[in-house]
Amino acid sequence: MLHDLMHRIEELERRLANMVRMGRVVRVDAARGLVKLDVAGLETDWLPWMTQAGEINVFVPPSEGQQMMLISPSGEPGQGWAAPAGFSTQFAQPHNQAGEMKTVHGAVEIFSDGNELRVRAESAKVEADTALVKAQRVDLGDAGGPAVARVGDSVSCGAVITSGSGRVFAAD
Repeated sequence: MLHDLMHRIEELERRLANMVRMGRVVRVDAARGLVKLDVAGLETDWLPWMTQAGEINVFVPPSEGQQMMLISPSGEPGQGWAAPAGFSTQFAQPHNQAGEMKTVHGAVEIFSDGNELRVRAESAKVEADTALVKAQRVDLGDAGGPAVARVGDSVSCGAVITSGSGRVFAAD
């Protein structure tokens, strides 16, 4: 009987120790939404990673080498989930200002301080049936450029523009 109690205590301690463990991603199967982690030198089975999934879905696959937590409510690692676990020397935080948001993916940066949204990239593409830009001022290329005339606008030479692009439109 004492032997059985000791065995049960050891099993409970093992499960308790396995409820939350730190690890690093060693393999990613993005198509299936699964990762393998190295946890204290042991490689896990394929595990799902935690993400937002519902009416709003977010797909951000982990990277090899990324720190993740293995969360196993039952204490059985094979029944667990991998959750993002913060920054590391390999994947440093991209920004350090409170009240601001910055997302980095390769050379693409998305920044917001609550008043401004800024996207920095080598190229950007917006695909839509119709695109509307509503602003007090729009600067194309860079701030402070020359004014752009539209069809029907009077220009300083006194002439009227009579034709323009069939793809770019502006309203007063």
